[in-house]
Amino acid sequence: KKGNAIAVWAQNHKFGPGLNDYTASIFANRFDADKFAATGKGWGTPSPIDANDAFQANSPQVVFNGNDNAIVVWGQTAVNGKFDSIYANYFDALQYANSGNGWLGAELIELDETGSASLPQVAVDTSNNAMVAWAQGYPDGFGSEFYGISANYYRAAQGGWVGAKRIDDNTTGTAYASGTVRIAFDPSGNAIAVFVYNLN
Repeated sequence: KKGNAIAVWAQNHKFGPGLNDYTASIFANRFDADKFAATGKGWGTPSPIDANDAFQANSPQVVFNGNDNAIVVWGQTAVNGKFDSIYANYFDALQYANSGNGWLGAELIELDETGSASLPQVAVDTSNNAMVAWAQGYPDGFGSEFYGISANYYRAAQGGWVGAKRIDDNTTGTAYASGTVRIAFDPSGNAIAVFVYNLN
C-alpha cells in the first residue's frame, strides 16, 4: 500500500562487556513512501525487533498485506539455550500512525522443546491474518533428530496466535524443509503449505 516497505536482516552486535559478548539480532527498518515523496528520504532508523539480545537469531522473513501491516518471523536460540525456536513480531500500521512505533513485540510461537525449529516461512492474507510454517525437529530415539513440518495461525480479529500444530504425517522418514517449505493464502483466506519428503 502506497509503496511502503520494510527491510529485515540478522546483524551481529555486542550485547555485553565481555570480549566475546557478540550475537546476531533481527533488525528492521521501514521505508515511508509519503515521506520520500516529500523529502527524498524515506528510510527510518534501524531497530532490533527480536526477543533477547543475548541469544543468536537467524533466517528472518517478512511479508506485507494490502493494509500496510506486516509480520516478521525468524529462528532464535531459546532462553534455555538448548534448541532454536520460532518467533514473530507483528507490525501494526494504525499503531505506527498514532505512536510512531508499529511493532507489537517479539512473541514465541513455537513451544516444542524436544528439538530445534528452523527456517520459517510466512504468508499474510487480505484480512491481516498470517500463517507461519517451519521445519520442526523431533528426537529419533538414537541421539539425533528427524524433521517434520509445523505451523501456527495468527487471527487478526482476536489479535493472537492459535497455537503451533504439526501438519505433516512423517513417521517413516524425514521431511526436509531446508529451503523447500512454502506457505501461501488464496483470495478466500485459505492457506496451503508445500514441502518435500525424503523417505527412508
